[in-house]
Amino acid sequence: MGKISTYVVVQPENVLRVFAFMYSFLVASESEEDRLAAEALALIEDQISANTATSGQDRTFEYREGGWQEVAFPRWWVSVTASP
Repeated sequence: MGKISTYVVVQPENVLRVFAFMYSFLVASESEEDRLAAEALALIEDQISANTATSGQDRTFEYREGGWQEVAFPRWWVSVTASP
């Protein structure tokens, strides 16, 4: 069991970027939620500033080994930007 948080960033010219974060209750407790959210938001800001977040591409992360790790095509995520 875990918790998923999704952030949708809309930039000028309707550039859409989606970031999803998941942590397992076995790895982090709900009491750490504020800290995890702050770290996730900082990561989003870094990704946008570095221009590594591509429009129309979902970026997914899991909390592992004390930090957010990007994961490709996790089973817990259904893309909101993918075309049918």
